[in-house]
Amino acid sequence: DSVLDVDFSTDSWGVYEGAMTITFPDGTSVTVYPSAAWATDSYSYNHTGTEVSSGPPEVMLSNGWGATVHIDTSSYWQGTLDDDDDGDGVTDENDSFPLDVDEWDDYDGDGIGSNADEDDDGDGIDDGDDAFPRHAQASTDTDGDGMPNEIEWIDGYAEDDFESGNFTGFDDVSANGWERSGDANWGITSWSAAASGYGAKSGSIDANGSSTISVTMETVAGTYSFHVATDTEERYDTLVFSIDGVEVDSFSGRDNGGDFECTVSAGYFGFDGSTVIPGDWVNDGYDDCGDSDSSGVADDEEVSSWYTPARGTFEGTVDAGTHTFSWTYSKDATDAYEANYDLVLIDDVMIPYWVQGEGE
Repeated sequence: DSVLDVDFSTDSWGVYEGAMTITFPDGTSVTVYPSAAWATDSYSYNHTGTEVSSGPPEVMLSNGWGATVHIDTSSYWQGTLDDDDDGDGVTDENDSFPLDVDEWDDYDGDGIGSNADEDDDGDGIDDGDDAFPRHAQASTDTDGDGMPNEIEWIDGYAEDDFESGNFTGFDDVSANGWERSGDANWGITSWSAAASGYGAKSGSIDANGSSTISVTMETVAGTYSFHVATDTEERYDTLVFSIDGVEVDSFSGRDNGGDFECTVSAGYFGFDGSTVIPGDWVNDGYDDCGDSDSSGVADDEEVSSWYTPARGTFEGTVDAGTHTFSWTYSKDATDAYEANYDLVLIDDVMIPYWVQGEGE
C-alpha cells in the first residue's frame, strides 16, 4: 500500500469556487474543498499501489483565477511493469511459460517445455535419436552432412496471387498450369478490385460470349479459397465457379451507393409517395427521377462514381484427389453495359496441396 499526501492552497476566491477531485488507481475518487480563503489544507490518503507514470515528486496545477494545487507524490509508489515475471531472460510476450524459470519454449505446442520435452518437434522420435530434433519432417542424416536423408511432405496450400504478373504461379504444382479458353483469354490486371497489386481478369467479351480459366491438380483434403470481384449486369452476366465440371457457385452484379433521393421538383413520386428509388435504378438507361436541372438527361442517369465492384472471398472444401477448378465468365444475349466493359476478377487463389515440411 502507498500514501498520497495532498496540500490544497487557495486564494480569496477559492472558498467559493475551488474544488479538487482526486482519482486513485483503483478508480475510486474523492472531492475536497478549501476550508477558508488563503488556506492550505493537507490530506493523506492510503491506497493500493499500482503502476503509474514516473515523474517529479511534486505536480502543480493552476486554474484561470490563480488557485493552485500542489500534489506531493514523494511517498507515492511508482512501479515498473515486470515484463519477465519468472526472470529467465525471456520477456513474457515471448515466453510460452512466463511463470516457469526453467521453461520458455514449446516448439511442438504439446504443453511440455522444450527443456523437459524429450521429443521437441513431436515427430515420435526422441531428441537423442533425432538428427533434427526441431524439424518435425526430418530425423535422419546418414552421412552427417547436415542435410536430412528425406523431408516428409505435409498438408499445406498452393497459392497464386498473380504478383508475378503472369500465369506461371501453378506451373510447378499442376500438369499444365493455368489453362485459358473461350472467346477471349483471361489476362493479368492491376484493377483496384484485386486483393493485392495484380489479379486475373476475364477476357473482354461481347453478348453471348464466354471466357474460362482453369487449373487441374492433385489436392489433399482441405479448404480452398479465392478473392472474387465483379462489375457486371446482375444475374445475367455471371462468373461461374466449378469443380470437375459441377457448378459450385456463381457471382455477378456490383455495389452501389444505396437508395437514391430524387429531387422533389422533378415531379417524381414512387408508388408509396416517396421520392426515393433503389440504388440499382441509377444509370440503368431509364428516366426514374425526372430532369430537375433541365439538362436533357434524367437526374438518376447522370450520377458519377455511383457503382463500385462487388468483391469478397469465397471458400469451400474439397476431397483428396485430382480436381479441375474452373472459372467461366459468360454474358447473355444483350449488353446492358457498354460492350467489352463488364469485368470479373479472381485473386489469391489457394488450393490444398502437399508441401515440403519446414523446420529449424
